[in-house]
Amino acid sequence: MQDCNKENTELKLKNDGLVQERDGLAAEKRHLTLELNETKDLLGIYEQKNKELMEDFNNVKSELQENKREMIGFGEINREREEKIAQLKRDVNIYKVKADEYEIQLGTLQIKYDKQEELLADKTEELTNVQDNLHKMNKARHDLDNKLSEEVERNKHLLE
Repeated sequence: MQDCNKENTELKLKNDGLVQERDGLAAEKRHLTLELNETKDLLGIYEQKNKELMEDFNNVKSELQENKREMIGFGEINREREEKIAQLKRDVNIYKVKADEYEIQLGTLQIKYDKQEELLADKTEELTNVQDNLHKMNKARHDLDNKLSEEVERNKHLLE
């Protein structure tokens, strides 16, 4: 009986140990279940955040592509604008040279014009002098013709 009691006691102790181990494992299972549920919740949150970040990333990527296209467009516009400015500067320089040439030609033409005006004035004065002399000569010739006619008339009376 003592052996039975001893065995009983050992079995009780083993049973108590196994109960405690079972209770410990049940507690650990509850703890691991809670941890698993928290991890699943965190996984859901992570997946949601990851999805939002991917959407944001794709939006930013699209904006970046759009900005690159715009920058390329602006770069092209600026390059064309710079070429146009350079061409206009070349044109301005050409026009400045031509303007200088035209000013020289204008100066030459003005000098020639002034000489022609002076020559015209001289020739006009000379013409006026010649006309005055011609009028004087015509008047003198007319007077001589009149005198000659009078002399012829007088001589006619004398001859008759």
